[in-house]
Amino acid sequence: MHTKENWFLFSVSRCVIELLCDLKAKQLGTKQLDEDSLFQLIESLPAKKSKYEVLAEKEAAKVTLLNDCVLQTFAIMMAVFIV
Repeated sequence: MHTKENWFLFSVSRCVIELLCDLKAKQLGTKQLDEDSLFQLIESLPAKKSKYEVLAEKEAAKVTLLNDCVLQTFAIMMAVFIV
């Protein structure tokens, strides 16, 4: 059962804990953010790529490399053929 005394003790202990956390954060040099700053920070962070996007990028890089090799080989063959 909630009584006024219990509620008061809960409120005081919560305030003491918040003050101790703030003091410890200041001692460690931690920057504290308000809600707007937190949302701004989240919006500015780059999105995490899924494993499928990473695999697709690797595959695209392989195809590009293969295409470059084929083009270079073709250019060498044409140079030899023309000469």
